Amino acid sequence: VSLMVPSILYMLISSPGSTELLRKLKLRVIIGGGALPRGLAKRAEEAGIQVVGGYGMSETAPILTIGTFNKQASEMGKEEQFEHRLMAGIPIALVDLKVVDSSFKEVPWDSKTIGEVVVRAPWLTHEYVNDTEATKKLWKNDWLNTGDLAVVDPAGYVSIVDREKDAVKSGGEFIPTIVIEDALSSFPGVGEVAVVARKDEKWGSAQLHSLLD
Repeated sequence: VSLMVPSILYMLISSPGSTELLRKLKLRVIIGGGALPRGLAKRAEEAGIQVVGGYGMSETAPILTIGTFNKQASEMGKEEQFEHRLMAGIPIALVDLKVVDSSFKEVPWDSKTIGEVVVRAPWLTHEYVNDTEATKKLWKNDWLNTGDLAVVDPAGYVSIVDREKDAVKSGGEFIPTIVIEDALSSFPGVGEVAVVARKDEKWGSAQLHSLLD
């Protein structure tokens, strides 16, 4: 079992001569520090690496969720289980987590309604030293506000779609960058993918630029 960010996974499976060794090792890798594009995950699985998504941040010390199977997911087919392993997952023990709208109401578990992830747990950061303003933004309504946008599926699995401050909002609608990155990463010959925003007079928030390697 290992833990790494997506770019390290990409370098690992792209390293010359790594294929035979990876198949022998039969690694199980927990991915954190960024969303895992579906295309990269497929390549990793083909190389004999089982990938599992996770989510957390420095202020949460660090992990909050992991893509293990709950009762509903354990009864799914292989392809659905693969998709759920790539998600941020379900909260670990002692973590109380929900995704809320701007009124702090929990969003429906419909895989499409976007809200902010807020959490409570015994080990969370209490405050930022000598920064009361940042602390006020971090803690609201007795919940730690992560600043991450997510959706929740009917099985209770969280999928991170963007950082709130980096989100693409075009014509009043959020466009999850991970969805675009997933699609682009599935094309043959595409390695790492990043989708970023550009200001646009008509749509207000952004147009999308894709950077492919």
